[in-house]
Amino acid sequence: MVLTNAVFGGIIAYNLGFWSAILAIAIGNAILLAYVGTLSYIAGATGYNFALQAERTFGKYGYALTSGFLATIVVGWYAFQTGLTSTTIHACYGWNETATIIFATILYTGVTFIGIKALSIVGMIAAPLYIVLGLVAVGLIAASHPLADILNYRGVGMNGIMSLGSAVTLVVATFADSGTMTADFTRWSKDGKSAVLATLTAFPIANMIAQLFGIVIVSAGAAATPATSGGDFLPVLASHSGISRSSR
Repeated sequence: MVLTNAVFGGIIAYNLGFWSAILAIAIGNAILLAYVGTLSYIAGATGYNFALQAERTFGKYGYALTSGFLATIVVGWYAFQTGLTSTTIHACYGWNETATIIFATILYTGVTFIGIKALSIVGMIAAPLYIVLGLVAVGLIAASHPLADILNYRGVGMNGIMSLGSAVTLVVATFADSGTMTADFTRWSKDGKSAVLATLTAFPIANMIAQLFGIVIVSAGAAATPATSGGDFLPVLASHSGISRSSR
């Protein structure tokens, strides 16, 4: 449940319209559930993490290649997230981008050193807070934009650069890499069924919530640059906050 998915959800809505965007994220999340859920079931039933599953599937050398490939992708995703943090905060408050990237990198990396326990604590705080902030943003938008019109939002239509298939691919791509390594977490499940239920809370529930916020914000006409920043709702919150852009 990350801001990136609100961005992508909004971009999909901008290109396809409200209902087609809903269809795209529904299909994409169903694919993720089937894929990640299967890997999680194996993890919960056997206790095998991603590395052990990959070694059994691809062998010793194939496993090394697979792990190296995915590790590279995830490092790139991590870099993307620190950059997104910086550019978003800079756009909202005018903070120095380089300094924000450095701070975000130290903060995010520091959490990983604490381990799974830290991630669970962060998740228990961040997930509910994400929903609260998203609902606040929608509430602020509703004060000046009729939300009833979102159901009729058609996006840019034929002028868009995205097909339904491309949108589904984008939804799957957002978590196909980390989803492949979900066994590192779901291996601790009581059994395979519990692992699948844990996966269900992510795909479609948490993932779609984040994407839906982006779709609603763009469909309501409240996104500043829907073609590029999609349904990023932080600017909506920042415009109503007490922190001025001149703050450093």
